[in-house]
Formats: sequence, structure tokens, C-alpha cells
Amino acid sequence: DSDFLELWNEEFEQKVSGFSAHGLASVIWATAKLRANPNQKLDEFFAAWYPMYELIHKDMNCQGLANIIWSFGKLEIMPSASFMTSWAVDFKRQASLFNAQELANILWGFARVHGWSLASASSADLPEEPSITSYLFRESSTSFFDLWFQGFEREIYHFSPQGLANVAWSFGRLSVQPDEDFWDLWFSAFAKQVGRFSMQSLCNSIWAMARLEHAPPVDFIDDWYDRFFVVEADADAQDL
Repeated sequence: DSDFLELWNEEFEQKVSGFSAHGLASVIWATAKLRANPNQKLDEFFAAWYPMYELIHKDMNCQGLANIIWSFGKLEIMPSASFMTSWAVDFKRQASLFNAQELANILWGFARVHGWSLASASSADLPEEPSITSYLFRESSTSFFDLWFQGFEREIYHFSPQGLANVAWSFGRLSVQPDEDFWDLWFSAFAKQVGRFSMQSLCNSIWAMARLEHAPPVDFIDDWYDRFFVVEADADAQDL
């Protein structure tokens, strides 16, 4: 109901200073989940949300940091450069603590945000107010992918089939080619869980490899086909 959301937003602006780090992360997550109308204006919400984040971001835990990036991706809203600077510090501080779902949600959120392609951007092209993707491209921030991969390596066998597929899809969407160490781990995890892959996850995975022009090993193709024939009845037009 638009009247309720308008009233709620007014209350949020007045009482935002009382929100904890958990509450601030939860409220943007709920906003992303509830936003049925893509034309809904959130300028006033973020005008109150951003300053509060700057005040309490050091209290954010891994789940909160991941949920926030997921929310920006769900909303397809580019976060501010100042937010990204603070968020990156928090991510680096807690990089060793992120679990598989949180790592997948972070990468998915980055991929969903409209912005520059990492593959086509150069340091001379970067805008003064960088997007998430151009921010990650900068030399000063290349350690993000190193830290993310360390988490991926640590948590590899805790990723769900959907999480593995989302990670591959995200790299494809970002046009970022992971190194062979990533793919070796990914294919190993796929082989262990192929019997649980849904049609959508199968399709997202193979789409990512095509987008990145990465040739998968023969064993993967055999397993992929076998699973495809099991779940083919679930395929919709987009999957096909």
C-alpha cells in the first residue's frame, strides 16, 4: 500500500538515529524485498539511510554487509561512492568470516547493479563518482577479488547449487574472467552437487561460461547433460 509506505518512510526519517547496525541492514533488505513498484522513489529513504550507515558501519557484521549489497542489487540502485569506500573497509576487516551464502550474495549484488563493465573500463575512463564495478576495478581496490576468492576457496563445499550457479552467473554478468584456480574449485564443487542442480542453475552456469568464453572440461559437459535430461521438464522459455 503506497499510503502505508509513505507514512512508514516519514517515521523512518524521524527515527533513523535509533537504528542499530542490524536494524539498518534489515530495513534496506526489507525495502528491496517489498519493492514491487520499480518506479517507487527512494531518494528520501536513502537521504536518511546513508548518513546513519556512516555513523555505525563499523558495527556491521558479515550478514549485514552482504545483505546490504544484495539489496542494492535487488533494487538495481547504484550506491554512493562514499558508501562504497566505507563498505570496502568493513569487508576487508571481516573478509575471513564470510560464509558461502554471504559471498554469493555479495557477488550477485554487484552483478545486478547497473554500472560500468570491468572488462571494458580503464583507469582513465573512471568517473569521479565511481560505480560499484568501476570502484572494484581501481588498482587500490583489486584486493577485493583476492579476498573474495580466499573466502570462496575456504567455503567452496558449503555453497549450495544455486550459490555456485549465482557466482558463475555474476562473473559472467560483470564480464570478469576468474582464474583457473577458481574454475578448478567450481567444477569440483559442481561434480559433488550436480544431482541437486535445478534447471535454472544449470542454465545460469552454462550461460556464464558462454559469456566468458570459458571452455568447460568434458566431465562437466557429461554431468551437465545428464542432469539436464532429468530436469528438462522444468525448463521455461528463458531457460531454453
